[in-house]
Amino acid sequence: MKKSVFNILVAILITVENQGDGVSDWNVSFASDSSGSIEMSPKGNSNQAYVVKYSTKITDPTERIITNKISDGKNLQEAKVSLIPNLLHKESGIIDVYKQTMEWSLTSILKILNESCDCS
Repeated sequence: MKKSVFNILVAILITVENQGDGVSDWNVSFASDSSGSIEMSPKGNSNQAYVVKYSTKITDPTERIITNKISDGKNLQEAKVSLIPNLLHKESGIIDVYKQTMEWSLTSILKILNESCDCS
């Protein structure tokens, strides 16, 4: 977590300026269950902007929706992303022992989903 300043230069151009480490300004707790939830709350009132970066490890590769939620105590915002495991399907083809080669076929699952989707 980094303290940041957002500089609005023009109506559509915003720069982010790093203001140092902001971890000590927050209480951070992790869910005791296997949900992977993180709860963050400020240690005090502040007008300081923060940039929070995190990464996750997928432990359940089944298809599902992952939801991120954030609230300032008054407003709640959420973003959702679909997790579709195994985006590529790899299939072996003809093996040529003399040339020491093997054919492979790679198919994008997204292409299959789009072709089978009735998106109208």
